[in-house]
Amino acid sequence: MPTSRHLAAIMFTDIVGYTALMGEDERKAFDLLRKNRNIQQPLIKKHSGAWIKEIGDGVLASFHTVTDAVICAIEIQKACGNINDLKLRIGIHLGEVVFENNDVFGDTVNIASRLQALAPIGGIHISESVHKNIANKKGITSRFICEETLKNVPEPVKVFEIEIDSFQEGQFKESFTSHEPVVKAKQNKFGFTSKEKTAHDFITQKREKKFITPQLITWLSIIAVVAAAGFLFIPQWMKTQKARNEWIPEIQKIADSNFLPSTKAFDLAKEAEKYIPKDSTLLKLWPRIAWNATIETDPAGAELYWKDYNDLAGEWKSLGKTPLKNVWFPCRRSRTWFASQPTPSKSGVR
Repeated sequence: MPTSRHLAAIMFTDIVGYTALMGEDERKAFDLLRKNRNIQQPLIKKHSGAWIKEIGDGVLASFHTVTDAVICAIEIQKACGNINDLKLRIGIHLGEVVFENNDVFGDTVNIASRLQALAPIGGIHISESVHKNIANKKGITSRFICEETLKNVPEPVKVFEIEIDSFQEGQFKESFTSHEPVVKAKQNKFGFTSKEKTAHDFITQKREKKFITPQLITWLSIIAVVAAAGFLFIPQWMKTQKARNEWIPEIQKIADSNFLPSTKAFDLAKEAEKYIPKDSTLLKLWPRIAWNATIETDPAGAELYWKDYNDLAGEWKSLGKTPLKNVWFPCRRSRTWFASQPTPSKSGVR
């Protein structure tokens, strides 16, 4: 799927107390997750939203309009109120996001997630951009809560809360109902309305005249330069967002669930280090998934390789050539091998 950038309302939902419930009664936890999915999927579809993915017990969805996102969130909270133990927190933020491979990336996703974490049980927290878009919508009320400095967000964010009980669907619909008679546009034999035909004729005339001016050429050149710059910098930016929003949470999850984390966490951390080497969360995770050492050989220049104990048939991975200072090794789940050539044999395992 090609990469595309859009302005979207991002909604993040999360089940309160799900992790504790999973530890107490796994079957009940999975049943609650199924009920949550059965409530949210139809409502998201009803309000023209896109179900992006589930992240554990959380759901990430996007909407074309803020109004659709907010009303969907209200209906979700009201529906969950009728089910025992199904309590949600919801966060919504409006901003520019990048869609790629049926997933969504960007600071907007991060802010929506942080707002969700701040919301009260059964509540909906929104950002100022969402509040401004619904401020003139009759039947939807929101109130200012506080200004928060959110993790990995450079500027403070004003937080508002939707007053769920004040929502009146009938009153909301009335504000969008026109009392003037609706006049249907008359189409000609080609299927165009009068306004559409005027626009179509204008475009056709310009094409026939080959309406190309020096100003148009200049603008096309500028657009080409901007597009070329985008091709160079957008992939790097997207990898940075993926490292922060996907790889770091997955490393954290592996580290929390295992005393001896799998080498997958180490591989993800090495990849993330290429794009966010000074990220504070990554720096804190390193000691939990790897051990640090300084290695010297005589003579220098020996290449150091490693592989997972549980995957002896897998490929060897290089850590670099000696001397190596403060290099990270996977936590007690790897084999190491020194060689002067770049391709070690299995007989060299130590």
